[in-house]
Amino acid sequence: MSGPVLSIFSLVIRFAQKYCTLHRTGEANMNKPVLGVDADDVIWDLCGQYVEHHNRRHGTNFTYEDVYTFDMIKMYGLPREVILENIDRLLYEEHHKLVPFAGAVAAFTKLATVYDLQIITSRGISTRDITIKALEGHAPGLFSDFHFTNGFSGDSHPKLTKRAVCQKIGAVALIEDAPMNIIEVANAGIPVYMHKRSWNTLVHHPELDHDLVIPFTYHHELSKLLGIE
Repeated sequence: MSGPVLSIFSLVIRFAQKYCTLHRTGEANMNKPVLGVDADDVIWDLCGQYVEHHNRRHGTNFTYEDVYTFDMIKMYGLPREVILENIDRLLYEEHHKLVPFAGAVAAFTKLATVYDLQIITSRGISTRDITIKALEGHAPGLFSDFHFTNGFSGDSHPKLTKRAVCQKIGAVALIEDAPMNIIEVANAGIPVYMHKRSWNTLVHHPELDHDLVIPFTYHHELSKLLGIE
């Protein structure tokens, strides 16, 4: 078989294999309950990387322990536009530095045996390609779908709430770290597993004292909390 023909044949085989894999994955997930999973500061440490990036750009000396609020404008004392530009630069120039928390991939792999895992992130739709590429690089095939709410983004696309996305996809629960998202989703009657971070624990949020807000510190705790022994 000649070189060009062999190359085309190989591409066809790869496409068929990929299609069949995706098709089987879709069928397998059809009967699983949907579990929403945030990406930043749930799968990987965006905050820690942002602090370092911010210090380099602005000559500051913030530490991770200084981050007491999820309100970055209040935290860093800069306009929203500057914060958004900083985040864009971090994501497009240094995304390779974002690596999963210890035990995160193993924990979500175990959850995926029972749940259909779908990413629900506040990132802008413009970051879709780099976000999915990074997630697939660390955990190929683990997440069946990706939802971008544009919640903290300069994108002109409409902004969605995580509550609305959870309701649309029929999520039985959400794994999240941002207080406002946790409160909104829990108030809609959807359980939220809260990854304990300084911004949701250092300052008391009375609304987080909710029967449907279940805190966890380490990812290996999730399987037991979600009914997988």
